[in-house]
Amino acid sequence: MPRSGLFFVALMALVAVFVASPHSHAADQWVVRQSAQSVEETVDRLEDAIRRSGSEVLAVFDQQAAARDVDFPMEATTVVLFAQPRTVSPLIAADRRAAIDMPQRILVWEEGGVTYAGYVDPMTLTTRYDIERNRPEIASLRSALDSLLEAAINRQEQRSAVSH
Repeated sequence: MPRSGLFFVALMALVAVFVASPHSHAADQWVVRQSAQSVEETVDRLEDAIRRSGSEVLAVFDQQAAARDVDFPMEATTVVLFAQPRTVSPLIAADRRAAIDMPQRILVWEEGGVTYAGYVDPMTLTTRYDIERNRPEIASLRSALDSLLEAAINRQEQRSAVSH
């Protein structure tokens, strides 16, 4: 086989290994939605929704600002950390190692002028740790995260009741 043919075979084998690697399927673990608002407005709405749900915003990390501090260009990227102890405490009790994935996080970012918000599907906790897939807390956590994401990206404004 000529040298170029061997190179092509080696390149195709490398591509096959990459495609079959677990990292190539990482996107399957994410729940991502597009937001019509800017990253800043989406984060503000998310923080408000977290507080209204009775959860606590623990931190907001502006990764773009951090990158700017080291002269690295990056589009808007913000991570919101929040606590939902009523939902996650039983999961942590089932396997203490799960605490490293708590508190919950939602990422809001801009890519090519489009704002996205997303989180890692809580079902991944069941494969990563010794947590049963059918635990009701997994479904509750997924439902809560979906509701928070919807509130952050939904364009409908809350209207206050005004009597005339």
